Amino acid sequence: MASQTLAATKPTSTVEEYKQGVTREWLYDKRIVVITRPNTTRETVDAWFEVIKKTYEDWPADRAFISLNDFTAGYTHTPYETARIKELTSMPKKGYLVYSAAVLPKTFARSLIMMLMGTIQLLRRKDLDQRLFFDKDEALAWVKSCMEKVEAGTLPSVMKPTKR
Repeated sequence: MASQTLAATKPTSTVEEYKQGVTREWLYDKRIVVITRPNTTRETVDAWFEVIKKTYEDWPADRAFISLNDFTAGYTHTPYETARIKELTSMPKKGYLVYSAAVLPKTFARSLIMMLMGTIQLLRRKDLDQRLFFDKDEALAWVKSCMEKVEAGTLPSVMKPTKR
């Protein structure tokens, strides 16, 4: 789709509700997914994990996975959440690249998180570009720009095979 056509496309939205108040919202004809998690209880983290996992597994292999995780309603980092995230990152790769934004509430921990981002960037996967935001509109603008760049061909959507 040409950028001009995409710019005119409205961010049509379909919201699906899941257990524990987790929602999955589709934007731009299912080219961007927004998953909202209201808190970090084990039950909610499990519901969020299942929604993310199913979305990831069902995503078309020829399209970049472009997502936004909205944690602004309530976020407390827990060891259990870390374990579930490790499960997600160890899932088999499908060949597409991942552009993912996470929106966190503005807290005193913001400065610490931003300091640690440099270290996290060193450890990130080559198929994953993940950014942290404290404003949902900024995060949405970033994932939309990723979608536009992928569709214009200026940002890759799938991993290029490596030569051995």
